[in-house]
Amino acid sequence: MKRMVVALMVAGLFVAYGCAPKATADECKAACAKQAELAKPAAPAGDDPVAKVEAEFATQIAEAQKPIDEAVAKLDAEYTKKLSKAKGKAKDKLTAELTNKKEAKTTALKAKLDEVTKAKDEAVKAAADAKAKAEEAVKTAADQAITACTDACVAGGMSQAMAVCQAGAADAAAFAACQ
Repeated sequence: MKRMVVALMVAGLFVAYGCAPKATADECKAACAKQAELAKPAAPAGDDPVAKVEAEFATQIAEAQKPIDEAVAKLDAEYTKKLSKAKGKAKDKLTAELTNKKEAKTTALKAKLDEVTKAKDEAVKAAADAKAKAEEAVKTAADQAITACTDACVAGGMSQAMAVCQAGAADAAAFAACQ
């Protein structure tokens, strides 16, 4: 008799488990998405490749700009005394001469700055493209993992209560506590 009671209890548990509502594909997908979100490591700060390229080229651009600034400052110093003494048309003539000399010096020295700026722009574009490709690869891998998890969840017959609990979990401990 005792065995019969135990057998009926075990059979009842199997029936109760088998009759529990199973999670739908959407509920499984929500639970799997939450699992992926909780398992995702935090993005490391300062790991932006575009910012790294910008920082690397900042000194090179400053070094290329320095001779231009020095030449303009030298011309300004040279013409400051002349301009302070000149009046009328002579002052206008000196101002025009100073402007022409500044433009000529800047144009002559600007080639290096343009070269560095172009190299920086190309490097920034390459870094941005690489970053976008990496982000797309991570997103694709995450989507594939969620799809595989969802398929396993549906095939494994996860209960609806467990899927709903996992989808609403606030942290990894709460997720693991779901039954």
